[in-house]
Amino acid sequence: MELRVAVEKNFGRFLLNADLSVQGKRIGIFGPSGGGKSTLVGLIAGLSRPDRGIIALDGETLFDSHAGINVRTEDRRMGMVFQRPSLFPHLSVKGNLLYGYKRCAPENRKIAFDDVVEVLNIGRLLDSGVKKLSGGEKQRVAIGRAVLGNPRLLLLDEPLSALDDSLKFQIVPFLKNACEAFGIPYLFISHSLLEIRIMTDQVLNVVNGRIVGQTTAEALVRSRMGDSMAGYMNLLQLSAPRQVDA
Repeated sequence: MELRVAVEKNFGRFLLNADLSVQGKRIGIFGPSGGGKSTLVGLIAGLSRPDRGIIALDGETLFDSHAGINVRTEDRRMGMVFQRPSLFPHLSVKGNLLYGYKRCAPENRKIAFDDVVEVLNIGRLLDSGVKKLSGGEKQRVAIGRAVLGNPRLLLLDEPLSALDDSLKFQIVPFLKNACEAFGIPYLFISHSLLEIRIMTDQVLNVVNGRIVGQTTAEALVRSRMGDSMAGYMNLLQLSAPRQVDA
């Protein structure tokens, strides 16, 4: 994935002036709350329109204020996962999963429904109503819905921040496995160093509406070790315990 963005968006008291060029599959967008991370991703997705500038993905121009180009959100083929799952309450789990898939052009349907269900381990939930799901199950369904839209880029807007730590680290393997299994590049937004270290390779640092740095996730965490050691927490997944006599 190659993304080029050079845009301005003025909200009166807040000005986003972002200039970036990045290549890769696991890109992080890091920074404090209110710094412009979600605003930037909304412009990339086409949810809002920049005042001026350009946005290009893999050589295709999605927005160009001078040329009068502004590709519709639904034609940009980007999937989004937010802090809250925002599932459709009137649809079953299966109905939610198929929502994006049915709206994807047949020629772009490269990811099979059954494969996503297997990777996310949600087969037993297909006939359930979403109101009966746990927080972690809802987020897995939201991930599946986005993946089944067969996006060329997945936009993850703090998808773990609304979960407690136990649920958060249950979701991480499913999220990583889904993106890796289907070869979907993503932009991962977070203000958590630990999440950035686990989920990304390269990181764009956004502060006060500007890109103030571009580095690796490991280098970012090391540079902030004096502030917090959370980014170097080790996560171990243990299974099949057995008793050992002393």
